[in-house]
Amino acid sequence: MLGKLFKHEMKATARMFVPLYAIFFALALFTKGIAELNKVLENMLGSLSFFSVALFVIAALGMLIITLIVMVVRFYRNLAKDEGYLSHTLPVTPWQHVLTKLFAGVIWQIASITALLCGLIIALYNPNIWADIKMYYDNVQIFFTQMPLAMLVAMLILSLVSYLLMFFAAVSLGQISARHKLGMSFLMWLILYVISQIFSSIITLPIVLLNIDNLDTMVSSMLWLSLGLQLIMAIAYFTTASVALKRKLNLE
Repeated sequence: MLGKLFKHEMKATARMFVPLYAIFFALALFTKGIAELNKVLENMLGSLSFFSVALFVIAALGMLIITLIVMVVRFYRNLAKDEGYLSHTLPVTPWQHVLTKLFAGVIWQIASITALLCGLIIALYNPNIWADIKMYYDNVQIFFTQMPLAMLVAMLILSLVSYLLMFFAAVSLGQISARHKLGMSFLMWLILYVISQIFSSIITLPIVLLNIDNLDTMVSSMLWLSLGLQLIMAIAYFTTASVALKRKLNLE
């Protein structure tokens, strides 16, 4: 049943994200086309070129934000509003609902980041772009000599997981209010965010003070510590969301 639920979630969200990516890639091609035409016309289309670049940047940032909003809104509508009556009659436990939404959300966030990178390659393409990418990659490796690339990728994915689960936990806790669920959800998100920042600061401050004269050690220690903190917070948010959905179910 969990597999069917996940498949349904992916199909439902694909109807929104696939057209979104298609529009973004079309805009990347448009931006590149205007830039090339502007070169041929010796900067006669300077204003249009600037506008297309600005629009592309806004679209890129908007795509990442929309991805997060869509997944949080779907979580709210499917599990906290009237659609929840159907969702909670399925032979699936609350933690499985959270897990399904989490898997789908992380997949689409990674897909959006990938689409963003591909769009940048399209918009900025030149014969030397792959050499430039390799140069940036080598610089990143030099900077993070103490941290394997696989660990950096793991940290990125875990950050996406933790941040999404924080919203899920806030929405779940927001059900304690019978009339103002959205407002309570926002308040809960704000509380969770502040608590996470205070917790992270308390844990990381000693690392900074102890290694203030050794930048390499500080960076390496901070990255490993960040990975551990993200894992702890992800588990806490997941547990909070699952328990709140089970015990504080108050559908509109």
